[in-house]
Amino acid sequence: MRLLPGLNGCCAPVVRFIDNLGDVGGTNCESMTCFGWIFRHGKQIGFSLGDYDASRPSLMADANGDVAYDSVAHVMHTPFMGPDHKPEMDVGLPGGVSSVQSMNARGVMAGTTLAFFGRLLQCAMFVGRRGHFAFSAPPGATSISVGGINDADEVAGGFREESGLEHGFLERHGAFQFFTLPQGATEVTVTAINDAGRVVGSYLEGTKQARHGFLYDNTSIIILGAFAPNDEVNVAINDRGDMVLSATGSHGARSYWATCSVSGC
Repeated sequence: MRLLPGLNGCCAPVVRFIDNLGDVGGTNCESMTCFGWIFRHGKQIGFSLGDYDASRPSLMADANGDVAYDSVAHVMHTPFMGPDHKPEMDVGLPGGVSSVQSMNARGVMAGTTLAFFGRLLQCAMFVGRRGHFAFSAPPGATSISVGGINDADEVAGGFREESGLEHGFLERHGAFQFFTLPQGATEVTVTAINDAGRVVGSYLEGTKQARHGFLYDNTSIIILGAFAPNDEVNVAINDRGDMVLSATGSHGARSYWATCSVSGC
């Protein structure tokens, strides 16, 4: 991996996406105020995300760099969106505690909800458009997170079993495929999936000695770097397979280009 110029230092930028043009986007939160940014043509463009109860709002982009971010049950579009998009769109999420966590270029959203299904309060994943969502969950999951949805409506995320074990998943139109990270992984966080179905994210070693980024290519796990256990590590990937990784912690922030070959990453 090599350092990404312009995105390192004390300001703690967190990488959220890399689009197919090679533009990198992310968030930067100080106190309760968050900013979005795009690193485009060697320049960093910033825009306000307002005041948030959550310290890390979701930031999403399609393959062409159009950007949106989630504010509770709304999706806000930045000025980078085309003129046919409204500044704010109520996406009509289900009742309960719901959050959009990813959106593809066709406007299909994926996220999680904690709501009553019949008489049971359940954590579930949803996929769909305004007011029309399908719900599902990995069997035995006690918590679920969604990291991304691609243009084939394939969803990637992570979940925890009742036993406490954590895994990643790929969901394709109702069918789940699971993968397990090495080293007794905990705190498994999936952050993106591209149109080739490659999944990226991070995890903490079971010994809690290091945190790693990872790439899952549908057959094997490739480890991306080793960082301090308390770092926040985010990985983004575009449809070309370009990856960007950020590690943010007490040392400040570092961002890297991550490239893989037969000899590793």
